[in-house]
Amino acid sequence: MKIKLMLIGCAFLMFNGSVALAELDLLTPYDDFNTKKFNGCKYCINPEKWMGSQRGDYVTDLQRVIKAKRARLSHRSWGRSDSDVGREQGRNRMVFRDSANMSGACFVPRVKKYDMQDCATNDGSSQVRIRYMGKFFDADIADLGQDDGMVYAAVEVRRYVDSAEKKAMFDVVGWVTECEGVDCATDAWNTVLNFGTVKASLNKKELCLAYDRDNNEFMLSYGSDVRTVSAVDGLPGRADFVPSDQAWQVIETRTDVENCTSGPISAFIDADFDKVKIREIP
Repeated sequence: MKIKLMLIGCAFLMFNGSVALAELDLLTPYDDFNTKKFNGCKYCINPEKWMGSQRGDYVTDLQRVIKAKRARLSHRSWGRSDSDVGREQGRNRMVFRDSANMSGACFVPRVKKYDMQDCATNDGSSQVRIRYMGKFFDADIADLGQDDGMVYAAVEVRRYVDSAEKKAMFDVVGWVTECEGVDCATDAWNTVLNFGTVKASLNKKELCLAYDRDNNEFMLSYGSDVRTVSAVDGLPGRADFVPSDQAWQVIETRTDVENCTSGPISAFIDADFDKVKIREIP
């Protein structure tokens, strides 16, 4: 099967006007979570394919399991109550073991449950999301080994607490960014692609992201809607690839919760995904 990001031969060429994109490799099935037992463990996450991790100082109620033949990630995180400025993030991750040999992936995400609270005295906005995200190259070789200059990209479904959409409707988004600062505190450059909205609990479409090393071009797709990000869009040139010991690709749930002196307040997400495929580096 051709990589979904590519669609099919001529149709894709007409849509994107780029021969290089049609020459990308096939996706490799990675995990459909249908293995009933792994070394005697019933419906367990395969440790040879995934590493579990979390991030955030206020993450609680975290779970990573296989349920109904889908990987399920859920967590709750909190904002601080000593300020009305900023947000606290929480992440529940499944990290690809072979991240250093990947240049993209596809998955089919759903959001089963979520809740968020708002803080009237904070100008920010809490949000919940599930996404595939990776670190793909360094645009500034002088800072190799730091986040400064690193180019990240992601495809995700997300919802803000103040969304005008109906309940359970999520935005489908892709983005590419170049970090600025050692801790990626700001963006030196970024672009956001909007694929519309979906009732996330019923989503059946693939979200895909791939990086074409030969042409320094990203491809992002949701179902048959394919987009590209390249130098004409402002994508910086590549100075070097990410060192293998710093490479990572993840599927994660993420919450961003407003700090609130009348709080603390929290956000919760319970999401699942399946049909994971990867694009291996040639």
